[in-house]
Amino acid sequence: MSFETDFMKIQMSNRFTLGLTRRVIVVLLMILIAEQVLFAIQVATFGSKLAQLEQKRLEISKVNEDISKELIQSTSLTKIQTLSDKLGFEKSTIMWYLNSVDAVAKLP
Repeated sequence: MSFETDFMKIQMSNRFTLGLTRRVIVVLLMILIAEQVLFAIQVATFGSKLAQLEQKRLEISKVNEDISKELIQSTSLTKIQTLSDKLGFEKSTIMWYLNSVDAVAKLP
C-alpha cells in the first residue's frame, strides 16, 4: 500500500511538474508573441516617420533649388546692368588706377 501511494504521489508530482512546465512555456510564448507584435508596430511607426521626413527633405531641397536659381538670376550681370540703368547710374568716364606698392589705409 505504501508503495502504491508513493507511486501515485510521484505520478501526481510528475503531472504537476509537466503541467507547470507547459504553463511556463505557454506564458513565455505569449510574451514573445506580444513582444513581436509591439516590435512590428514600432517598426511600422518609424517607417511612417521616415517617409514623412524624406518627403520634407525633398520639399526643402526643391525650395533650396528654387532659391539658388533665383539668386543666380538676380545677381546676373545683365540684370544688374539693366537695374542700374533704370536707377540712373552711368558708366564712369574716368578710370582710377592704384599701384600695388602704394599702401592703402596704412597707419603712419
